Amino acid sequence: MSSASRVIAVIPAFNEARTIAAVVAGVRARVADVIVVDDHSMDATGEEAKRAGAIVLRNAANLGYDGSLNAGFAEAARRGAGIILTFDADGEHDPADAPPRPGYGTGMLLHRDVQTGHAQRYRQDSGQQQGLKHC
Repeated sequence: MSSASRVIAVIPAFNEARTIAAVVAGVRARVADVIVVDDHSMDATGEEAKRAGAIVLRNAANLGYDGSLNAGFAEAARRGAGIILTFDADGEHDPADAPPRPGYGTGMLLHRDVQTGHAQRYRQDSGQQQGLKHC
């Protein structure tokens, strides 16, 4: 699989031992690799994710959602991802919404010419806009 079509999922997780294995199993059927970033959970989130087949990173301290996503994005890029999908660890997102692996039927058309994605977020505590850059 060329790196342009290598799809890797990143799942930030904090204290999601109850749900993470099912999420990983559902996502693994659709992507090359699943990276779970355990945000210094106090439960067995990391162990359950690993048992379900995920690549698990564990933050040395709680970095929050954005910090965990950034760690996952860096690892996915290091592993040659051409496309990175994100999923919530609590099962909120349906893995069936991800495009199927190549050769598994038709899926959504993805635009692969984008090198860097930009997003604007507002801090809830201050209402200030923060620019985020994910590579």
